[in-house]
Amino acid sequence: MNKRSYKDRSTSIQLSRKKATPSSVTPTQQASWKHYFQDGCQAFKASQFKEALDYFTQAVLLEPTNITLLDSRVVTYEKLHQWDLAIQDAKTMVKLSPTSSKGYLRYGKLLSSHHQRHSSAAKVYQRGCDMVDPNDTRYALLVSLKQDMEALIAKAKQRRDPLLIMPIDVLDLIFSYLPFHRRVACMLVNRTWRHYLVTWRGMWRNMDLVTGALRHNIVSRKTLAQYLSYTQGRHLRRFSLSADRAKTDYALQLLIDQDCHYLEYLGLSQANFTSAVFSRTLRLMGKNLTHLYLDQCDDGFTTIFNLLATTCPRLSHLYFGSDTRVTPSDDDDNPHIYSHLKQLYLAVDLLQDTLELVLRQCPDLTHLFLPRTSLPSTWILNHAPSRLNVYHQATPSTPPRPGLWDASTQPTQQGLSSFTVIGSTLDDATFAAIMQTHHPTLETINLNHSTGFTTTVWRIVPPLLRTLELKQCAVSESDLLCLMLGCPLLERVMVSCNQAVSNQVLGAMPLKVQWLDVSACPTITGSGIRAVVDRCKLKKLWVNDCTNVQPDAIQHARTVLGRAAVEYTFGQQQQRNRGLA
Repeated sequence: MNKRSYKDRSTSIQLSRKKATPSSVTPTQQASWKHYFQDGCQAFKASQFKEALDYFTQAVLLEPTNITLLDSRVVTYEKLHQWDLAIQDAKTMVKLSPTSSKGYLRYGKLLSSHHQRHSSAAKVYQRGCDMVDPNDTRYALLVSLKQDMEALIAKAKQRRDPLLIMPIDVLDLIFSYLPFHRRVACMLVNRTWRHYLVTWRGMWRNMDLVTGALRHNIVSRKTLAQYLSYTQGRHLRRFSLSADRAKTDYALQLLIDQDCHYLEYLGLSQANFTSAVFSRTLRLMGKNLTHLYLDQCDDGFTTIFNLLATTCPRLSHLYFGSDTRVTPSDDDDNPHIYSHLKQLYLAVDLLQDTLELVLRQCPDLTHLFLPRTSLPSTWILNHAPSRLNVYHQATPSTPPRPGLWDASTQPTQQGLSSFTVIGSTLDDATFAAIMQTHHPTLETINLNHSTGFTTTVWRIVPPLLRTLELKQCAVSESDLLCLMLGCPLLERVMVSCNQAVSNQVLGAMPLKVQWLDVSACPTITGSGIRAVVDRCKLKKLWVNDCTNVQPDAIQHARTVLGRAAVEYTFGQQQQRNRGLA
């Protein structure tokens, strides 16, 4: 480095440089920017980048329109990792000299190398190719860099977008596992995803507009018309909607207009519809309908039930829910036979004569759910079809559980496999007949909050029993011991609020028990909890409101099973008992 180095600031010309400003430039100062530039270049070569930046900045102050000075300062900013300031100077270079290739090259390099903004860099190079003279010595470099950026963009899209690299059958399998509202969200990823999902037949096979909806009546008419226009009629198999009367009628009319004759599942939550529109829909599209879900329906059950006989010959699953008590209909004198109906879920309080007629019209029922009936279970069981496989009954105060209807499967064997009577009265004769007839096939017994039977019925033990729920039931300790020892396949035992549950019962618990609820059982102690924890491979243990269980036993249970697997609270059992199931 010569005598006019960045360390030597004693000469008069260097003093004038420091005082120079763009507004007051003397002829001597006008010539001095070159000296600043030379000093900056020498400092840059010596890797003194901060000093070089000072020199280049002084030179730019004296000559702000010189793109060579700006380019030098951009390079210095890069060395100091001041990317934002470097981009700002590069933009200034393009603005000052739009026909020069130097600014575009520098700006594009900063965007692509340091910010990974390949799309923006490609636009900068494209603009440079449009503005720079083709005879420019760097024009070919601009074109080459633009092509490189476009290749990088195309490669990145192909590498990251699974729609462009996965086989079609794999994509179909992946999207088939997603619910409808998740597939709709996938349409917002980009245009490629939207085009694929709109044209994919499986997208509109199951149009569930209830699952994932934030509130009732959220789907607009425009959305309904748009979605149903994509279905092309023959592809739609399942349709669910929760809307008001006008919008439900509009949706049913759209199903008719789109010629959805292959519809197999129709679900209407808060089913407020016009009877004429609903009847026309079933007449035109009911021949292939197998599942009908009507919840909180305003129309009478008997009217709809009689309509189904002539319009839906293949109906096998029917859910009907209403808050009003069903009254007899004039059509009850001419009953129809529903030979295909297998599963009937009536979340409505039926009169005795009406229910008797319905059961007589459905001789092949395998699943019967009555979650809101006030009729005695003894009478219902005496009139139930002989092929019944699953029976569920609860009082009107019990909230319905529609999930049972969806989760129910076809019976694999003759005989009753699930028997549930919640909050009702069941006499010894009826219960004994059930146990005597169906004990070889029973897998689930739920008698929560039920009364009327004595302990003598437990002398017959179902060997295949997997679920036992006896909350607040009259059962003795000997009966529980008999059940524990005679049912080795038990997996779920719910016996809360029962004085018959003792440490001896816990010690006899089958090894396969995974879910155990002994909340509010006053006779059990910590030794019983330790015994069942060490004996069984529990996944969940409820010990709420057990006053004789000490904290050390709970700590042992949480150490063995995990903290989240043990629930131990006080004062919440009374509130929990209000949910009777």
